[in-house]
Amino acid sequence: MLITSFKINHKKLKPGIYLHEVKKIKNFFVTTFDLRFKKPNKGDYLSNSAMHSLEHLIATFYTQNYPEKIYFGPMGCQTGFYLVVGGKKDIKWLEKSLEKLDNFIQKCKKIPGQNPMSCGNYKTLNLSLAKTDWAKWYESKKQWSNKY
Repeated sequence: MLITSFKINHKKLKPGIYLHEVKKIKNFFVTTFDLRFKKPNKGDYLSNSAMHSLEHLIATFYTQNYPEKIYFGPMGCQTGFYLVVGGKKDIKWLEKSLEKLDNFIQKCKKIPGQNPMSCGNYKTLNLSLAKTDWAKWYESKKQWSNKY
């Protein structure tokens, strides 16, 4: 059985936000969102430094502001991130949270956890790079796709 991600045609996938899946586990719903920063298989990927830095910023934001956040992390293909939250959520919920996240990133002066006690590779964290990649992606939201 293929995982949900492998059933998506990556040749047609564009940057944007997607409702990846909603799973019911007993009486509890879990929603996974795909935050796709880059078009797959086109040679333009998130650098490790940008991906790592964005992971720290975005995971911190959702942890501090959304108790339903279960997980936030990068895709191994370096084209985006997954956000997993408890409950049945939709794209509108994600869009509203991204507006608040944009404000958080713009105001951020330091990457959370940028020290050897908190991070196993803290020297790769780069706030300027994270802000640049975030701004490029978020400012292009009018061109985003949200349907696989």
